[in-house]
Amino acid sequence: MKYSVEVSISKNREEVWRLFDNVENLYKWQPTLKEFNLERGEAGKPGAKSRLKYLEGKREIEMIETIISRNQPEEFSGTYEMKGAKHWIKNSFEVIDENKTKWVMDSEFQFSGIYILMTPFIKGMIIK
Repeated sequence: MKYSVEVSISKNREEVWRLFDNVENLYKWQPTLKEFNLERGEAGKPGAKSRLKYLEGKREIEMIETIISRNQPEEFSGTYEMKGAKHWIKNSFEVIDENKTKWVMDSEFQFSGIYILMTPFIKGMIIK
């Protein structure tokens, strides 16, 4: 399953990158994120692995983030692996003008096991 989402932000690209690159801000735009722990490598650098824990309703979801690339301030990509799924994300930050940035997130999910059968039913929830 592949999809893209984009948003225009009324900040210059360097400011958007600074805010995006701050781990503490993850909790602001991912309200169900409860823990983010670096497990290996240098924080924010390619090859780094971190464990993320989310609380979705009464269900805890745990995943491992592996950073693939970081080209500041243009692009950041990684994989997110969890039970039954692997998720590739590429975040791109494009200058619209001196005070506006377009953030594009390209995503691809690969499901395994029973999650393959559930894909049509959970696609909308995943994109949200």
